[in-house]
Amino acid sequence: MALSDPILFQNPDGTDATDLSLARINSNTGGLYATADGMIQLSIRNDRTSSSTVGRYSVVVTYKRIVADALVPTTNKLLTSRYTLTIQAPLSGSTVATEVDMCRRMIQTLLSSSGARLTKIVQGEV
Repeated sequence: MALSDPILFQNPDGTDATDLSLARINSNTGGLYATADGMIQLSIRNDRTSSSTVGRYSVVVTYKRIVADALVPTTNKLLTSRYTLTIQAPLSGSTVATEVDMCRRMIQTLLSSSGARLTKIVQGEV
């Protein structure tokens, strides 16, 4: 199955999530978005209250798909993968620009060399 790039998410009420709702992200439940078929979910959490010195922010993508069972090809099974980006940053003394820049650099490093570094990590080579 080919995935769209970027993935097109919807709000829980079925409307297109063209902009992620900051109010929902800052709520107790966080921001939860999904594709129309529900097979890909995006969860965004923001926690600035459990610690007085650091904020914790996480983005979790859950990807579900149905594939043929390798042992019983006539049977399908549901596979689920989860991808998490967690940022723990000081609440004071650092700028948002610095934290965003470091995240961007980390992601670019993983994707450099046509994604070879990320491939090595997923294959368990590092």
